[in-house]
Amino acid sequence: MENTLRNRYGFLKTKTFYNILTGLLVLGIIIYYFCSRVDIVKTNEVKLVDKDGQVLLRIAAPLPNPLVQGKKYERSRVVDGVQFLDKNGNEVGGLAVNAEEGVGGLCFNYEAGEAACFYKDKEDVALDFYAKKEGTEAGSGTKRFALGFSGKNDSSFLVLSDKNGKERIKFSVDDAHAKIQMFDANGQETYTIAN
Repeated sequence: MENTLRNRYGFLKTKTFYNILTGLLVLGIIIYYFCSRVDIVKTNEVKLVDKDGQVLLRIAAPLPNPLVQGKKYERSRVVDGVQFLDKNGNEVGGLAVNAEEGVGGLCFNYEAGEAACFYKDKEDVALDFYAKKEGTEAGSGTKRFALGFSGKNDSSFLVLSDKNGKERIKFSVDDAHAKIQMFDANGQETYTIAN
């Protein structure tokens, strides 16, 4: 009889039993954690990483200075937001806001600078597209297209620029007037149509 009980309940002394018990305890903690309600999480930074631990997305207040082509650059202002990163830690885009100054932007980058950006400041809103600069250091490419609204003079605009970033054609409409302006390579106005 004693032999039968030992055989029957001998598993209580085995590693398997302790592994099962530990697993149930961990499962209980996980269930408790996910079933409890969290109202507020306060932190300065959240990082999402890939399977190798490389940060690919960062939400931070403030965002750190960007790494571009392996080199760290100073931001023009302190911003909070979301930073998109490549496998080498280089910034490849993001959403940045400076609430004090009333500015913000959403950008997607080439390896060395902005490719497309949506900007907003206290008075203006613009969508800019940049041509990629090959073999250059970090910084914006050449702005080739801009579409936006200027609150300073209450006008909408569309600007097309040449390969050097010089405005060549500008369409604008304010409260009372529509205007088309053409410029030479030096930025001098050569032709205007206005009503």
